[in-house]
Amino acid sequence: MNTLTHCFSNVYVSVSGDDFRGDGSRSRPFRTLQRGIDACNENDVVVLMPGTYTGTGNRGLRHMGKKIEVMAIEDEVINSINSHVHTSHRDVTIIDYEHYPDGFVLNNNKNSDSPFAGYVDFSGVTTRNCENLRIYY
Repeated sequence: MNTLTHCFSNVYVSVSGDDFRGDGSRSRPFRTLQRGIDACNENDVVVLMPGTYTGTGNRGLRHMGKKIEVMAIEDEVINSINSHVHTSHRDVTIIDYEHYPDGFVLNNNKNSDSPFAGYVDFSGVTTRNCENLRIYY
């Protein structure tokens, strides 16, 4: 069980972050989505900075019994990026599973009445090359 706690409700993750020296703040984000989820408290938000997330720690995800939202960075930043590059906002933050067999694994219990049921909701994030989607309810 992770004993790391934060005094804020947003935990930041960036493709240029660091899972060992980062602390989940916007100025020192984590590198992988799983590290961000692990560091979250109940009902926190993992904010993904723009980029393409690949490799271990960005696939085969587990919520650890927490209720967490994962979302792409705030709309005003995405709109600023889009005005210069002319891409859709769903093409700014991508999780690429690279056809790995562990793909996207969540034990998703959003509609469960159990106090131990956790889930991860995604907002504004594109997934690609997912060969094995396993979501348990």
